[in-house]
Amino acid sequence: MPAGILFGTADRVIGMAIHGEPMRDRLKGLDFEAVDGLGHMPQFIDPERVTAFIKRIAARAFATKSLSAID
Repeated sequence: MPAGILFGTADRVIGMAIHGEPMRDRLKGLDFEAVDGLGHMPQFIDPERVTAFIKRIAARAFATKSLSAID
């Protein structure tokens, strides 16, 4: 099952070095995207980027199905 982590480099609640980057070694094929300057709640600051990220992971998970239902 495809997995992804979208992590803001300016997150002051959860540290990327502790809670984000180590996951790269634990999940094969992880789609890890670090976004410069983004904080802890990216869905409120940059919803378009978050939506695009979710769609990219969903496309990998449901490659044989149409994603028109989530557009």
